[in-house]
Amino acid sequence: MPMPSVEPVILSVLEPYLEEAQRAWAVAGGAAPTLPATDGKVNVRDLVRRLMRRDARILASHEQHFFDKPALRPAVNAVAAEQGLAPIGSRGSQERTRPSAGASARSRARPRGCGRPWPSGRR
Repeated sequence: MPMPSVEPVILSVLEPYLEEAQRAWAVAGGAAPTLPATDGKVNVRDLVRRLMRRDARILASHEQHFFDKPALRPAVNAVAAEQGLAPIGSRGSQERTRPSAGASARSRARPRGCGRPWPSGRR
């Protein structure tokens, strides 16, 4: 028998939390985000920890579902956008604008065990 979905359990705790976080943000005049954040992005690990304190059905392992299950992201991302935070799964601005030095070197590398350079054209 398949395991029941965790989405309804997470959403039942997440939605009231987000409403409270949004109310607190509005009362404070929008000065600082009330969602857990690190470097301007939503901190999913801390968000799950806060949800765990509210309800014992929420487990640390539920963190993965915020990345894997699209149904959990929209509500968090909507509140995050309003509070000026990057959404779940976003990358830092430097990572989006330039690839790592290792990535370009790997793309030029020859396959392992190949003693000849890449062919320059068809014969």
